[in-house]
Amino acid sequence: AEGGAGVLALLAVIGVVAAVRQLLTQEFKKRWSRLGGVLLLLGLLLFAGKVADDQANLERFFRGTWVPIVAALWLLALEFPPAHRLTLNGVYRKRLADTFMPGVRYSEEPPWHAYVHADGPELVLCGTAHASTLQFGGLPALGFTFRPHGVTLHDGASAPWRCFPTGSWWDGFPRAWIVSRSMALTGAAFASAMGRQSFGSTNSLLAALNLRLGMWVPNPRHADWFVDPTTSPRVHLGYFAKELLNQYHPQRDAFVYVADGGHRENLGLVEQLRERPSETIVLDASGDAPGTFTTLKEAIELAGIELGVEIDIDLASVMPRPDDEAPDCVAAGFATHADGFVTRVIYAKAQISDTTPLVLRQYAAAHPPYPNYSTGDQYLTKVEFDALVELGEHLAERVDSWRAAKPERIATGQ
Repeated sequence: AEGGAGVLALLAVIGVVAAVRQLLTQEFKKRWSRLGGVLLLLGLLLFAGKVADDQANLERFFRGTWVPIVAALWLLALEFPPAHRLTLNGVYRKRLADTFMPGVRYSEEPPWHAYVHADGPELVLCGTAHASTLQFGGLPALGFTFRPHGVTLHDGASAPWRCFPTGSWWDGFPRAWIVSRSMALTGAAFASAMGRQSFGSTNSLLAALNLRLGMWVPNPRHADWFVDPTTSPRVHLGYFAKELLNQYHPQRDAFVYVADGGHRENLGLVEQLRERPSETIVLDASGDAPGTFTTLKEAIELAGIELGVEIDIDLASVMPRPDDEAPDCVAAGFATHADGFVTRVIYAKAQISDTTPLVLRQYAAAHPPYPNYSTGDQYLTKVEFDALVELGEHLAERVDSWRAAKPERIATGQ
C-alpha cells in the first residue's frame, strides 16, 4: 500500500508540473512581446551584481571604481545634447525628405504656416499624444494634429503656429516646425509608447535601446510657459526617465510624447469626421488579415465614443470569397453625426479583387503576401513597391467611379 501510494504521489507531482509548465508556456507565447522590461531589469540586476562583486574584492577595487564615473559621464552626455537628435526620428525625417523633397535642404524647407493659403486640400497630419492613463476615448492616448494653422491636442487644447514654441539644441526640441518633421513623428511606427499597440514593459526596453521614433513636443495646453526664453521648460533627462517608467501626463506636463497616429487610430477617419465633411474617402492599407477589417472597426468604435458619430458601411462588396478574392475593393456608407448631419463615406481597401487588373492579380498569385505586407517590412524591393503603387492607382480609379455613383446606389452597395 505504501509503495502504491508513493507511485501515485509521484505521478500526481509529474502531472502538476506538466500542467504548470503547459500553462506557463501558453502564457509566455501570448505575452512574450510584452516582457522586454523584465529582460531589461534582469540585465541591470546582473550588471549591478558584477559591480558589487568587483567592489567587494579589495584586490580588484580600482577595477570597479570606473563604473560610477562612466555612469555619471554618460548621464551628462544624455543631458546636454539636443534630446530630439538622440532618437532615430531625425534619421527618419531625413529619409522622408530625401524621398519626397529631393534637393531641398532642411533650412530651406518651408514652415507649416507657409501652407495656409496653398492651393488644393488642406494637409492635416494625425499623430498620437500618449498618456499613462485611459483618456475619454477609452485609450491611453489622445489625438494630436499638425496643420497649416497650428497644432491641436484633441482634449480641447490648441495653439496657432505664432504661439507654438520653437526650440534649440539646449531646449531639446526642433528650432522649426516643418512638414517632414511632422511626417516623421506621425509615421513613427515604433516608439517608447505605442498606445493601442503598446508592448507593455517592452516599451521601456525600446527606450533603453533607443529604438524610438517618437519625440517630446511642447504641450499646446501650456504654450504660455514658453514665452520667456530664460524660464521656458526644456526636454531634460527626466523626460527620458518618463519614457522608461511609462509616465505620460498630457494634462500637466510641459511636453507631450507624440508618435504614430496609428497608435490610436490608423486611418485618420476620426479626424476627418471631426471636420464634419459632406464626403470622406478612407484608404485602408493596414496589415489586417483579409476579411477582418479590424482597423476600420476600431476607427468606427472610436468615432462613436469621441464624436458620437454612427458609421454604417456595407462591406459585402469587399468581403473575400472562398477563392480569397473579393468582388471589389471599394465599399460605401454613411456617417451620421449626433445632430443628424450626414457624411458620405467611401472606403477603399488595398486588396486583390475582381476589379483588379489582371497583371496585378497574376503578380499577387506569384508573389505572396502581396499586397498584405506587414508594416514591419521596411525593405521592399523596387518591383514590390511599384506593384503597390499600381494597386494604389487602381484604388483611386475605383474610388472615382464610386464617387460618381448616385447616393441610392451607394446605399445599397451596388
